[in-house]
Amino acid sequence: MKIVEIILAPYHGGVREDRVGAGPIRLLEMGLEEALKRYSVETRVSDLGYIPECDGEVGRAFEVKRRVALTVSEARSAGHFPLVLSGNCNAEVGTYAGLGSPDVPLIWFDGHTDFYTPDNIEHGYLDSMGAATLTGQCWQRFAKTVPGSAPWTLAV
Repeated sequence: MKIVEIILAPYHGGVREDRVGAGPIRLLEMGLEEALKRYSVETRVSDLGYIPECDGEVGRAFEVKRRVALTVSEARSAGHFPLVLSGNCNAEVGTYAGLGSPDVPLIWFDGHTDFYTPDNIEHGYLDSMGAATLTGQCWQRFAKTVPGSAPWTLAV
């Protein structure tokens, strides 16, 4: 059986453990590893570490994506199954990029569409732009800084 590598991305708005960003750490505190071990699942925990808050929300959000991509890629290279626990959708591009192939099937479950772009949203909520970023509809220049990033396209 593969090792499940639990990748902690506990960020919201690029701020560590803020609001929903506290969720990944809370899942560990509530016994996620122990629950998996009861089912004979071996785990390893990786944490993205701290991201300086001086880089602004966009800079921090894309640093989350870059670190997630690298950590997912490293987990896969080690033969581990990457399980990304994130505080918001800023991990989506990194998770997909870290899997290493634009042909990886993608299933998206979320509370909102995430297809907003800076041009069609008034409130500027970066986290609602995940799917649009992933499909190359916005933030293309920043997305190219994510290792392994390639726009996902819908196969029809």
